Amino acid sequence: MDNETVQLSRQRNDVILRAFWGRENLWQSKLVGLHELNWLSSGRAFAVAPEPHWHEDFLARWRTATGEHGTRRPERRTLLAELADKLSLIDIDDRTLKEADIDSLINCLRDHHHH
Repeated sequence: MDNETVQLSRQRNDVILRAFWGRENLWQSKLVGLHELNWLSSGRAFAVAPEPHWHEDFLARWRTATGEHGTRRPERRTLLAELADKLSLIDIDDRTLKEADIDSLINCLRDHHHH
C-alpha cells in the first residue's frame, strides 16, 4: 500500500492494493481491489497468476500437438526448435533430436508426468 492506494481505498470504500510481479525480467504493477485477489487454501492470495514452469507449458503444448499418429509436423518442428534452443546445445538442431528419437523421450516424460 502507498499514499495513492490508501486514498483510493477511502474513495471507493474498498481495500485497494498495488500488486507487483516480474515478467521477462521487468517489474510490472497494477491496482487491485481486495475482492479481486485469488485466495489459496493456505490463506495466501495472489493478484496475478504465476506463469507455468516452462517444462509444464512445453509438455502441455506437445500433448496438444500429439495425436494417435504422433506429433503433427509444423508444430513438432517449432516445439523441437524451442527445445533445442532451451537446451542451448551448440551442435544440436531439430534433425539431430529427431534422429535421437526425442519424441519417445518426450512422450515418456509426458506420460510419466501425467500418472
